[in-house]
Order: sequence, then C-alpha cells, then structure tokens
Amino acid sequence: MPARKTEAVPPFFCKREWIYTLADAFLQGMPLHRQTGATHSSFLMADGVILFRCEDIGRHNALDKAIGYGIRNGLDLKNAVLFTSGWIPTDMVMKTVLAGIPVLAGRSVPTKEAVELARKYRLTLIGKMKERGMVCYTGQNSFT
Repeated sequence: MPARKTEAVPPFFCKREWIYTLADAFLQGMPLHRQTGATHSSFLMADGVILFRCEDIGRHNALDKAIGYGIRNGLDLKNAVLFTSGWIPTDMVMKTVLAGIPVLAGRSVPTKEAVELARKYRLTLIGKMKERGMVCYTGQNSFT
C-alpha cells in the first residue's frame, strides 16, 4: 500500500477570544491536576465551545485522547482548536496536522523543529498562553 501524502491543514480563522477561553479553562484547573500537580491537560474546541477536556500523566496521551474524541465522534476537525498544557515537540504538531486540525495552542513553548514543521503544513501554532497573552509562532494572519 502506498504511503499517504500528508497535506497542509485547511485555512482557518480563529477568534483570539477562543484562545483566551482555552487559557482560562486551563487556569481554572482540572481535577487530577488540582490534587496531584502531576498531570497534563488537553482540550478540543470548535466554534468557541470546548467539546472535550481530559487529563493524563503524559502530555502525548492527553493530546491523543482529545484527537481521538474528535475522530470517534465524527467532528469536523477542520474547524477545531487543540490545546495542550505541555511543551510542543514535532510529533504533537504532526498528529495535529494528520488529524486535519488547523490550530494547536500550548501553555508552554514549541521546539524550533516544531515551528518549522508547523510552517510547512500551515498549522497555526501558539505557545506561551497566559490569561490574555500568547505568542503566535506561525499563522499570524489566522485571527479574526
């Protein structure tokens, strides 16, 4: 079977307020993180509404759960925003691109290689999210 060609994510214009909603949701805390301080969170959002939130001991596992939720429930992921509480390496960028999600936002920073990969596939990549602040590493023209 030939390898599947990886395509760039579709263009998508995200409201800046949606990103702040995700930052606020994270800052409000998740149950396990409140108890242990030792979990990572992921959120899946569409049209400004958080559809799924989860925690796991591993940031990759939490991201996989959020993407899996969207796929299993037949959501239109080309209008979605994915959030992770951890730093963003290349494999997280690639998982997001392969799922067709156009925006990946993180509480922490992406690696240099993750930024390069996000540019290649036109993924909007956001990091250093705070209550009303963020750094947009790629896709600076993707906000309304």
